[in-house]
Amino acid sequence: MNRPDLLQRAGEYPPPRGASPILGLEVAGGIAALGSEVTTWRAGDQVCALVPGGGYAEYCRTDASHCLPVPRGLNLEMAAAIPETFFTVWTNLVVRGRLQADWMPIMLRRLTVTGSTLRARSVQEKAAIAEGLHVRVWPMLESGQVKVVIYRTFPFSEFVEAHRLMESGEHTGKIVLELR
Repeated sequence: MNRPDLLQRAGEYPPPRGASPILGLEVAGGIAALGSEVTTWRAGDQVCALVPGGGYAEYCRTDASHCLPVPRGLNLEMAAAIPETFFTVWTNLVVRGRLQADWMPIMLRRLTVTGSTLRARSVQEKAAIAEGLHVRVWPMLESGQVKVVIYRTFPFSEFVEAHRLMESGEHTGKIVLELR
């Protein structure tokens, strides 16, 4: 879950043209089907992905270039908590901020960074962000140098309670909805 989910629910953050109106900007799970031009993935591959909408659905469609392999050593719950936050931080620090040197201490701190949204970025821009994350951040996730912080996981049937928790701001870390 992410704050934009709450904004979309309130009618203040519409999905982009052609995107699912269902809430949810990030997912993790097995690939169920592929487009005919996709050569980088196979059905059954375990991935996490940034999606333009529809993350709360049982099946969700996104561009193949926005998918990343579930980092070794992480489960799907942890992987589901990665895309929106890491894509946003990468965009703000590396792409927009042009931070090149030791950016990891900054990324690990709980900071509020404002002024950008991923929804407005093109498929190609998001693909470049995914590639940067895969090359520079995935090794740190897999080695345990970077940790995914999950505050609480809710079964999907309790999404109203999960939204209440998000609205309260009384959490540190990600709130994850689990579909079973």
